[in-house]
Amino acid sequence: MAVPPVITKSGGMQEVTVVPKGTKQVQFTRCRQVLVRGVRSVGAAYLVDYGADLVTIADSDIDLTGTRKGVAFNGRFAPWGTFLMQRTRLANMTSGDGLHFPAQTKPLVNGRIEDSVIENISDPDHVHADAIQLTGLSVGFSVDGLLIRNSPSAFQVTPIQNAAKDAGTGSGQSTGVGGHQDMKLVDVTLQRAGPARFFNCPRLKLHYWTADERSPVDLRRLQGMAGGVMPPDQSMATRDVELIGCNIAVLYVGGLPGEPLSAQKIHGGVTISPTSRGNKIGKLLGKDATPAMLKLLTRPL
Repeated sequence: MAVPPVITKSGGMQEVTVVPKGTKQVQFTRCRQVLVRGVRSVGAAYLVDYGADLVTIADSDIDLTGTRKGVAFNGRFAPWGTFLMQRTRLANMTSGDGLHFPAQTKPLVNGRIEDSVIENISDPDHVHADAIQLTGLSVGFSVDGLLIRNSPSAFQVTPIQNAAKDAGTGSGQSTGVGGHQDMKLVDVTLQRAGPARFFNCPRLKLHYWTADERSPVDLRRLQGMAGGVMPPDQSMATRDVELIGCNIAVLYVGGLPGEPLSAQKIHGGVTISPTSRGNKIGKLLGKDATPAMLKLLTRPL
C-alpha cells in the first residue's frame, strides 16, 4: 500500500514535506498558502484546487517519469493571488503541461519564476501540451532565468478560455476577455522548445532571450473568439513590446504568414517599443514585420 505524501497544515498554509516513492498525486485544497520546498519526487503530479493567495515552489525537482498523462504542477477551479517558483526543475511530462495556471478570472499579481528548468515534454495524444500555460488576467508577471527545452510548446499566454475542450487542442476556446499587463521575461533560453505564443500582452518585455529555430517567438495583438470573431475588449492588445539583447532565430509579429484576412485583422497591429535594441533576429516574419522594424530591433545596445 502506497504511503501518502505528508502535508503539514498550519494557519491556512499547506506545506508538502515528504513525497514517498510511488505517490501519483499531491493535492492541496482550499488553502491560503501552498509551499512545496526541497522536494524530490518521481511520478507524482501536483494539484492546487480551489485557489490560493500564494503558491510557492522552491528548490525542488518534480519528475513525472512513469506517469502516462499528467501536468507537473496544475491549478484548478479558482485563481491564485500570486506565484513564485525558484531553483526548480519540472521534467518528463507526457501529454500534459509543465506549469498550468488556473483560469485567472482575477489577476495573478507579480507572479515570478527564477533560475528554473522545464524540460522533456512529449505529446503523443496531441492535447496541445505547453511548458507554461497562463490564461486570463495577470499584472507584472516576471521571469529571471528560465530554460525550456524539448517541448511541443514553450509558452501559451492567452485571455480567458471557455470549457469547450476541442478535440486535439486540450484547451477551450478563447472568450477574448482578459490580458497580461507589464510582463517582463529576462534571461530565457528556448531549446527545441516549440513556439512561445503571446496574445493580449500590453507592454511585454523580452530581455536577453536565446531561442533556436525550433522555438519561434510569436507575438499577436489579440486572440480572437471562436469562429474568428473580434474580441469585445481590445484594451489588452499586445503593444509596445520591448526586446533587448535577444538572439531569436524566428520572430513572428502580428500572426503567421498566409493567415486568412479575418485572423490578420485580429492578430495584426502589434507595435514594437522604440526602446528596443541590440537584438539578433534570424527571420522576422508576420503581418507587421517590416524592414524598419528589423532596423529598430537590431540597432546597437
